[in-house]
Amino acid sequence: MKSISKIAFFLLISLAFISCKNNDVKANNDDKKDQQKVKKVVTNKNPKDVQMMQKLEGIWQSNHEPVAMQFFEDGSYRRFIPADQNEPDAPEEEFDNGKWTVDAGLLLLNSASGDKEKIILSWMDDELIYLGNIEEEFDPKFGSKEEFAAEFGFSKTN
Repeated sequence: MKSISKIAFFLLISLAFISCKNNDVKANNDDKKDQQKVKKVVTNKNPKDVQMMQKLEGIWQSNHEPVAMQFFEDGSYRRFIPADQNEPDAPEEEFDNGKWTVDAGLLLLNSASGDKEKIILSWMDDELIYLGNIEEEFDPKFGSKEEFAAEFGFSKTN
């Protein structure tokens, strides 16, 4: 009787191991499919949009408020208040995240909460952007458009 229970126990452990292994393989296959979808979407895009997406990847710090945006290569983003921005020893605080892309020169944000934004990107250079139409929003009292963007835009931190 003991040998039957040992065999049954061994079979249960084997089945559990095989089941876990199959789930790992399925998860890896799902990850590969997702990566292929992202590559397919990116390769079907306008080359200028792809170039903008590549330039946006990384962390952008607001020059006017204690907020930053991080754009990831996988198409996800997050908005956060960096650590120590409001007070010493304050922890980082994330307050928005979701998916992003660039289409026809517009930054499209789809937040996890369901909000959607279309933002005009006004590039000053590879390290400075203004989120909006700088041609319409520029205030001459700041001097040049570059000075306006330096005051109210975002600078790349990495």
